[in-house]
Amino acid sequence: MGKIITLLKQCDLFNRPIGLHMNNSFFYRTSFGGIISILFVIFMILFSYSKFIQFVNKDQVFVKLDKIYDNNPLVSNISSNRFMFALRIVQKNNDFHKRPYFNISVEQGHFLQTTGEKKYRQIIMEECKDYHWKQLNTKSDLTSQFQQLGGDFICPNLNQEMEIEGMFGSPSFKFLRIRVVPCQNSTNENNQKWNPVCAPKELIEKEVENNGIIELERKDATFVEITIRKSPYQ
Repeated sequence: MGKIITLLKQCDLFNRPIGLHMNNSFFYRTSFGGIISILFVIFMILFSYSKFIQFVNKDQVFVKLDKIYDNNPLVSNISSNRFMFALRIVQKNNDFHKRPYFNISVEQGHFLQTTGEKKYRQIIMEECKDYHWKQLNTKSDLTSQFQQLGGDFICPNLNQEMEIEGMFGSPSFKFLRIRVVPCQNSTNENNQKWNPVCAPKELIEKEVENNGIIELERKDATFVEITIRKSPYQ
């Protein structure tokens, strides 16, 4: 028993120095302090082991993410094998691409902040077909999803080069501008492939009078729907 008490005293991590030399030691140790020290060491081992197991098994992983936005994003090519979108004016008979009430035009815009120069280039649009979605590099069956929409959309021609760059106020700002304008029968200007025949003027005026707004609907390769409702007189 005396040896056990002596051993416990040797384990006392909380000993205190004393001014006198007692029992060949300058530190005062107790068996109680030794017990507390052993329990403390066991607790630290178990705690560290538990944290190590959690780390290995990834039971708890805390990740801090900081979002850093570039004020001048680099130019990104959104050609037809990477990106596609569809547009239409919502009409009662779903006949927008044949008898539109309004025309939709898409333009590639480029602002140069240093010179104040603004350029616009017409994007050729055409009636959306299955091949507009088949050529996208994606595992999703976009063609089937598009067919469920029932058509009546126009898409960019596959040979179009489109780019986005920067933000408004950047030295170089490239973007796509979508415009809804009063319908005019196409004269095939700019080699447009979408050559609609406008709905009768009386029908257009009646629809505008009844609804008071026009609805522009856009869908992209993720089939996220964005609908913009606005009065044509604003």
